[in-house]
Amino acid sequence: MQPNKSTVKSVIKLKSTQIFIVAGTVLMTMAISLICIGLTVRYEVITDTVDAGSIPYWSMDLPPEQEEWFQRGIEDLRLTSKGTQFEHGKVKNVLVFLADGVTTDMLAGARFGEQANVKDFIWDSFPHLGVLKSSCGFMYDCDIFTIGTALFGGVQTQPGLGGLDKRVEWQNCSQANEKKFQVRSILEQAQDANLRTGFVTTKRITSAPLSALYAHISDTKWECDASMPKEKLLNNECQDVATQLMTGQTGQQLNVIMGGGAQTLVSRPPNDTDVDASACDSKDKRNLLQDWKSLKIETGANFKMLETSKDLKRFNGATRDFVTGIFANGNLVHREPGLKKLVSKSIEVLTRPDVGYVLVAETKAEGSSIRAFQDTLIELNETIAETIGDESFSTKDTLVLVAFMDFTQSTKGSVAPGDILLFAKGPNSHLFHSIHEMTYLAHVVSYSLKMGPFRVANKLQKRTHSND
Repeated sequence: MQPNKSTVKSVIKLKSTQIFIVAGTVLMTMAISLICIGLTVRYEVITDTVDAGSIPYWSMDLPPEQEEWFQRGIEDLRLTSKGTQFEHGKVKNVLVFLADGVTTDMLAGARFGEQANVKDFIWDSFPHLGVLKSSCGFMYDCDIFTIGTALFGGVQTQPGLGGLDKRVEWQNCSQANEKKFQVRSILEQAQDANLRTGFVTTKRITSAPLSALYAHISDTKWECDASMPKEKLLNNECQDVATQLMTGQTGQQLNVIMGGGAQTLVSRPPNDTDVDASACDSKDKRNLLQDWKSLKIETGANFKMLETSKDLKRFNGATRDFVTGIFANGNLVHREPGLKKLVSKSIEVLTRPDVGYVLVAETKAEGSSIRAFQDTLIELNETIAETIGDESFSTKDTLVLVAFMDFTQSTKGSVAPGDILLFAKGPNSHLFHSIHEMTYLAHVVSYSLKMGPFRVANKLQKRTHSND
């Protein structure tokens, strides 16, 4: 049965009406969209929309006193937004700066100079920040060497032990000499991985916590021979920190050793009254500096011994493989030579084509005055800024860490350290992002340089890939 003509016309008329309705709706939607876009564009033109990197914002007519801080906030947002990305890349070098004697309160106070101007320190621009928890809190018998073992060795141990795990008995020299009890520091691991190594300090080179970088000792008070009991001095198995540094395997492989502390290394003649009464003073008539030099001559090493600031200024680190510079009997007096020069010359020695390095640089805020720690932080700030700003410094493959801590010595000789504030920049810096154990720093450095336990894992991973 065929449909009649009137039915066909009705269907055609209905479909035409639907088409017009749909078309009208589409046109109306487009018109509304165009109107909205026009209004938005007009509003943006009127209010002057600005895009600072990935942070869009409205530009407002603010008084200069408010505009300054508004612009600072926008810049901080831009940098923070950019910095929250993972910092990937191969780590070739690690540079660790330690500021001892600086609490978070001191750090905040140092930002205000005599004219109450806020100071922007270089580490404030670092993209990542972490906190390392104190490894011993307010224990009465916690000591700095033990803290150094956690910080640089990645292992917490018993108070009184340095560079050794907690199985070792106090003052047991035989156990201290056994490899199975020794905690290998980041510098020892780096040497095993054929990296160049060194440390500088404005304190004594034999003082904690940096002594944990190279020494393994069953009594952390044995900085030099004068601090050891007579029966231990007669025991050939017992070696103080100073002896281990200048003649031990790790110490001999250090490319850079610079700071103060000559009186712990060389016994003074009777008429020499220039002594740091607070430090160990060698009495066994030895000269460990000469011993260090003799060992270098025996191995045919290209080395240099420095004694004065002038020596350091004239020194060309690119021409030497090893340098030891001792510039004071105790801690460096009047901060001479300055940290800036110590670090720059050290990097000259350590930087070689196709070979990475690990350098630890320590400074200490001496005295309790505001000016004292302001000067310390200003010097540290200038040192870091010039170091990473130098055209020869490789920022893309160097992990830079800046740590602030306060190892305040109590009247009983123990310490009560607070948490450590740590700023990070460079590849793998994103690994410092929250609160961690104090041992975490050593593990991140080892992981980043594929050394220590991560060296084995790296080899296995390469072997697995080659077999695929």
